[in-house]
Parts: sequence; structure tokens; C-alpha cells
Amino acid sequence: AERSRSSSSFTGSMEMQSAYADLGVGTSEFVGYNLTEQESTIAAILVHPSTDSGRAESVDHATQGQQVEVVISQSPFYAEGGGQLGDRGTISGPNGVVSVEDTQSPVAGLIIQRGAVTQGEISVGDPVTARVEAARRLDEAKIQRHEGYAGQISGRGTFSIAGRGYRGAALGLVARMDLTSALLSA
Repeated sequence: AERSRSSSSFTGSMEMQSAYADLGVGTSEFVGYNLTEQESTIAAILVHPSTDSGRAESVDHATQGQQVEVVISQSPFYAEGGGQLGDRGTISGPNGVVSVEDTQSPVAGLIIQRGAVTQGEISVGDPVTARVEAARRLDEAKIQRHEGYAGQISGRGTFSIAGRGYRGAALGLVARMDLTSALLSA
């Protein structure tokens, strides 16, 4: 049973990757290294059915209330990866707004912004402004940086605190607690 479950999960994953590759939109360029806002164009829209029974379908437009996955030609949204969460934000066009709740890259070179149409409607070809929720990205970067510092501290030799000798890993726990409390008070 376990083997069939994992193979069906793998098959589902392969079908999903194939569906994204079949969109025919090529790649979406990531421009978010130094930008949190970008003028772009909607290249593709996938709409999820109201039930969990079917997979998302490629459509030309989506309306308020629909759950969507949007591909834009140039994206400032960082896709989840390397331990970092995907960006959130908004995609605003002439007739509607998408609230982006997550960003993924299910196929190399393709950035998918997942969310819901919260106002009006969106259509393939619409010029849009993509805006990343900058505060969340900065908070995530700050956490990553501090976790990195704690990791560097924890791997170094033996240390003495209040006359007791500690190996690096034990100090790393102390450093993580100190850095975490510093983050929470910042």
C-alpha cells in the first residue's frame, strides 16, 4: 500500500509538472533580486475547480473570488526554495487585483503566483503591476541571516561559559535562543 501511495504521488507530481510545461508560456523572468515592484504582463492563468476532484485548468480570464495561479512575464516574486518561503503581495491590472498568497516554481524557469482574484477580473495579456509584500521578505531574510550566524557559531570547537566547557553544538543552542530573542525584540 505504501509503495502504491508513493508511486501515485509521484505520478500526480509528474502530471502537474507536465501540465505546467504544456502551458506554452516559455519562462518567466525573475527580476526580484533588487526590485519589489515590476510592470509586467499576464502570460497565463490557471483556475482551480470549486471541488478538489480536478486539477487546475488554463483559462483566458478569471473573476473575483476565484482561486488562481498566475504566470507573469517578469516577476519580482521570489519562489519558495532553499528554505525561504515564497513571496506574497499583489498583482494589479486595469480591471482587477490578485492577492498573491504564495509563489512557487514547479518547473525550472516558470514562476507561479498563487492566490485569489480579490477585485474585478484579470485576463491573459493584461498589463499589470506586481508588488511584493516587502516587509515579509525582509523579515524572512532577517531570520535566515540570524539562523546562519547561529549555525556558524555552533560548529566551532569548545567554549567556556561561566567556567563550564561546552562543545560547539551546545553553544549553538544558546546562540539560537539569544538570536531568536533578539529577533523577537527587534
